[in-house]
Amino acid sequence: MPRSIEIKKPLLGKPVVSYGCPNCDTLLKSPVDDIGKPDSCPDCGRQFVVPGGQEWQQILAEQTAAAERKAAAIESSKRTKEQLRQQQQAEAKSIESAPNASTPPPRTTSPVSTSDSGDFTAALHTTIRDSNPYSVSSGPTTLQPHFEPRRYPALRAIIVVLYVFAAVTLCGFLITLLFLFMAVVSIFSRSGEHSAVGMGIVGAPIALSLAMQAVTIIVFMASAESIKVLLDIQQNTQEAAHCARLRR
Repeated sequence: MPRSIEIKKPLLGKPVVSYGCPNCDTLLKSPVDDIGKPDSCPDCGRQFVVPGGQEWQQILAEQTAAAERKAAAIESSKRTKEQLRQQQQAEAKSIESAPNASTPPPRTTSPVSTSDSGDFTAALHTTIRDSNPYSVSSGPTTLQPHFEPRRYPALRAIIVVLYVFAAVTLCGFLITLLFLFMAVVSIFSRSGEHSAVGMGIVGAPIALSLAMQAVTIIVFMASAESIKVLLDIQQNTQEAAHCARLRR
């Protein structure tokens, strides 16, 4: 049974046609550019014409049809988007051209006598001031926004406690440093070969204690400053939101 003619595209390069030799049915492969050209079998040496013309034409026709369908789908999508955009523009123009039904009719004011104008103005100022939650009672016509940030008393108390702890630790650091100085002076005032050993025995624990106290002071101060920074950020955020509400 003769081999079937297949055209496949490798990962790299042009498509290849696979077929069998007309004489010995050996599996042969040739590039699609050689379809219809004469060739010879490397096993039996028989001359033949590379087959696959009909199959290659069918593949080309399918690729062309797929490309046309893709182009038609893209064009249809563009037309749909253009129609939708035109429809939205038309709706926007119709809304702009239509009369604004929500606009209230102009109010008709009755004439106010000269004798009652002062009382009416004072009542109007009082009404505006009472209806505005951000007004400051500095005068009948002054409407000033007032921002009152949250205080967070617990966090501020923690900051004070951290500063107190840092101050106490700093006092202990200074006392330990003074004690180390006195110990060094006392050891060096003695003559003998045991002074160096005594210096190491006494100085090492004191130096370690000084280092731990310094780290503790840094941790307390850094924690207090971090909480202050967070409070400042929170206050700035609240003030920005307050200003944004006033601008509306």
